[in-house]
Amino acid sequence: FVFLFISSMNIARNLIETDWFRWAASANPVSYLIESVRALVIEGWNWEAIGLGFAVGGGLSLLGFALATHALVRRLERT
Repeated sequence: FVFLFISSMNIARNLIETDWFRWAASANPVSYLIESVRALVIEGWNWEAIGLGFAVGGGLSLLGFALATHALVRRLERT
């Protein structure tokens, strides 16, 4: 839930004037997911933004599956 507040959900990253907030929004992967949808709605088929959103989403999915697999293997070792 905190990731939504420290993202570019309300304002685009290039319009954020506060340096620490722009840095935090750039480091937050949720910003790239939001910006891909924003670019699709506002600009149309901006393949750079959409591709970056899919890449970040795919990376987060792979990370989640890797962590879940690791947890499952550890759990099965204990039983």
